[in-house]
Amino acid sequence: MPFHNSRLIASALFAGLVAMPAAALAQSDEPAAQQETQTQQETQPETQTQPVQPQVEAIEPTDEQLASFAAATIDIVKIQEAAQQQMQSAVEEAGLTIEEYNQIAQAAQTDPDIDQALQQLIQDRIGG
Repeated sequence: MPFHNSRLIASALFAGLVAMPAAALAQSDEPAAQQETQTQQETQPETQTQPVQPQVEAIEPTDEQLASFAAATIDIVKIQEAAQQQMQSAVEEAGLTIEEYNQIAQAAQTDPDIDQALQQLIQDRIGG
């Protein structure tokens, strides 16, 4: 089935994969949400300003809401862990190591020619 906006899809796919830190692709006993937060903190330069988060109205959650939140959090962590395993498998099935994949992703972020070449390959494979 051809995609109507394959360029946009290719960009989104590539951006999502490139944005994935190496630790997110490696298996770990650390919960995925904590791992992602820790990796983001480790990779961001100290001089960079953080985007301003919109103020969220404070609430007093009910016991039922807290239980629902806890259940959702457990499900989200399981989904993230499964996704990390699938992403790692996809990289390895494509014939790359995680280290090679991350090196190429980093090169694409710093070299516009590599980024453009990868975008074109992705677009071609999607059918654009």
